[in-house]
Amino acid sequence: MKDQIKKSMTTVDLKAWVEENRDLLLGARIQNIYTLTSQKILILKVKVGEYKYLIIEPGKRINLSRFPLDIPESPDSFSMGLRKHLREQAIEEIQQVGFDRILKISFKGGHKLFVEILPRGEAVLTDEAGKILQSTGFKSMKDREIKRGITYALPPYIEKAPTIDGCVNRIVSGNKHLLSRELGIPPEVISEAEIRKSTVEDVCAEIIKIIELSGKQGGYIIFKGDTPLSFHPYPPTLD
Repeated sequence: MKDQIKKSMTTVDLKAWVEENRDLLLGARIQNIYTLTSQKILILKVKVGEYKYLIIEPGKRINLSRFPLDIPESPDSFSMGLRKHLREQAIEEIQQVGFDRILKISFKGGHKLFVEILPRGEAVLTDEAGKILQSTGFKSMKDREIKRGITYALPPYIEKAPTIDGCVNRIVSGNKHLLSRELGIPPEVISEAEIRKSTVEDVCAEIIKIIELSGKQGGYIIFKGDTPLSFHPYPPTLD
């Protein structure tokens, strides 16, 4: 394995996270909300038997922790706006959007929080009609806008999980690079499958197997000395 530090979750990481935490979080109420505005991090304090913290960092990660980050003593206007809409709201549904790095958290009051773990992604709160109320960032892009008061539009995303045939077709046609761009398969999953198998058909079958079993075999952190390099929802092969 390469010694590069993994800096964000992949589609497969998010899939495994949802499968692991969805049932735990359904029905949980938001007790409070904090923001680290300079880092675009949201911290949702939830009651799931005990208090836990749902840490949301758009473009990078979402994780559930027993330990908060360094919470500011005084809430900023962004925190206050989120508290106005979400405090004491119960989580009704948590789902991955398609097969991509987008998470949708639905609340019983009708609000929805979209977490874009894509590069340059945002966390966007909408009302029951889909209008944007709050966001970690407001901006205009070539395919959509994130502005308060307009209908939220999802970024372009991959709708369905890959198939063996779709994988094989791209490799044999010389378009292996499209496995990630068109099918959403993380490069690290492709590399792992290539270590385990050799033929095109077997590699593609292994890719699908890794995706389907992700999160069901535990989570793994790779260290180099005392430094954590990467995390995986499947048992990675070590060099």
